[in-house]
Amino acid sequence: MDVLEQNNVAFGRAGDLIGALEVRMEVLERLARQAPSRLQAGGSVRRNRDNFLKIIVENYLETATMNISPAPYATMPVEHLLMPEREAVLMTQSCSEHVISGNFDRRRVVNAAVLGGHTLSVWGKHRLELFADYDFQGKLEYDSGLTLARRRVPLQQLQIGVQPWGATYGDDLMQAAPLWFESVFAKSYRWTIHDRTASGRPDYWQAGYGIIGRSWSPEVNFDWDASIQWVQDVHHERSEGKSLHSEGTHDKYRRANFSLHWLSEADANLLYEFIRQFGGLKEFYVSMYPKYHSAIREIEHGFLGRFTGELPERKHAHPNNYTAPIELEEI
Repeated sequence: MDVLEQNNVAFGRAGDLIGALEVRMEVLERLARQAPSRLQAGGSVRRNRDNFLKIIVENYLETATMNISPAPYATMPVEHLLMPEREAVLMTQSCSEHVISGNFDRRRVVNAAVLGGHTLSVWGKHRLELFADYDFQGKLEYDSGLTLARRRVPLQQLQIGVQPWGATYGDDLMQAAPLWFESVFAKSYRWTIHDRTASGRPDYWQAGYGIIGRSWSPEVNFDWDASIQWVQDVHHERSEGKSLHSEGTHDKYRRANFSLHWLSEADANLLYEFIRQFGGLKEFYVSMYPKYHSAIREIEHGFLGRFTGELPERKHAHPNNYTAPIELEEI
């Protein structure tokens, strides 16, 4: 075989190789275009990550000073906002304006806050201010403005004759008033909360927990088949006459299951650092649908919970891709 024939053969093989690579690249590009619709809970790529899963991984109030004015009942102080037990609540002596304020232990990165387990009415509002320096000095880094503590049912969705004017979503749920915002640096905070007295309701309000901290969201949201379940401790037994008798309490709690199947290495490292620190003993706030257009979905899927059962397993599925199944229960 002369040199010209050898060159022709070599060029032919190179052409075959390039053609095969082009076909493979076309397949990979097609898969890449199709993949996001499978990955995102909600059915499509959501470019606005504001609606992605959020977990508040640090509560800076745990190491901050906390003061409240005017004073609440002595047996139900502001420190109860940091206690996980449901019966440990902050209770005010009136519905007038109350201010919770203090200094963080050092300069902190803040992008989330939650006032949870509260009994504020449809008129209840709260306002969070974060300051660049201690004792409310320096630049005002963040101001939420007066924000409703409950999500009202809009007029077009109101069930006339069934729901009163001004009805709110999730009245039978443990209420939480979350604030999500861009990260800021802060050394002190001021949280103003007030309600309105009304005939037929008590002249005070309660809150079960308070959080000012830093939240984490994955680059790719959790998969389809995420679930939320109400759990109730009830025992059922049938009598000889086959009547069903039930014993238990009316108290319920939520259990959530979802899978993070497309974690980058950076996301996986951050998530598992958080898991190592909290384990199954420490509670944290999770919102599966933050800022969601369906208020009831956001309310039902946001709660203070803990990891239950075995801690989530980290699996290295593909290059720069990790998976983690998550199971949580409301405390």
